[in-house]
Amino acid sequence: MTYQISNDFNNIAFAQNIISGLGFMPVNFYFPGVNPHMDSCIAFGLKKFSNFSSIEEQVLFFYDDGDMKAPNKGFLLTTRGMHILGYPWFIPMERFIGANIQLTRSQFGFDLNMYYQEGISPASDTYKIYVPNDMLIPVLRMVFQQLGSKDPMAPIVKSSPVISMASRSAINCPSCKAPAKAGQKFCMSCGAAITTDRPTARTKKFCTECGAKLLPGAKFCQSCGTKMYTE
Repeated sequence: MTYQISNDFNNIAFAQNIISGLGFMPVNFYFPGVNPHMDSCIAFGLKKFSNFSSIEEQVLFFYDDGDMKAPNKGFLLTTRGMHILGYPWFIPMERFIGANIQLTRSQFGFDLNMYYQEGISPASDTYKIYVPNDMLIPVLRMVFQQLGSKDPMAPIVKSSPVISMASRSAINCPSCKAPAKAGQKFCMSCGAAITTDRPTARTKKFCTECGAKLLPGAKFCQSCGTKMYTE
């Protein structure tokens, strides 16, 4: 069954929605309509994909790892599917929707593994892809989840704990327990020094889901895309 996008789909509004859902712009990802620089990078990238059709598909984003010595690294994701540089592969969008996607390191780059729902044959596919980026899997999962929803253009609602300003700034003197303001160094009642103990930064060396060794500072596992820390 071929994946069909609605006639009112707008790739620029969709891109803005994805970026809003992420909360930041991931490195080396180029979304349409964000700024002239990104649009020019996408236009340059489109020249690399001979089978791209502006009539049949809209650009969702272009990924280029920025390595000028290896111009065959990267891919183009459109409403029709994924065009991969360096290999004569095109992955249709219907293969992505509902699939469990993972990225694992291989001898010559990375393997993009897709495990399909029960009843689909074959049960899985593996593609070679040169995209060593921590955010690849989280971005792809958000895009495919949104495209597979009833309304792909609906705003992405981020679920984050609500913390009131009062709880953020509530500080008490360790000596006399008098209330104090955030940033206050001495108690106005007894003059005692006020210190705010912050929790030590958490660092994980291995993924708690698949056991892969994490890259320094990674918030997501580069192999399976699992989020390492909860806010």
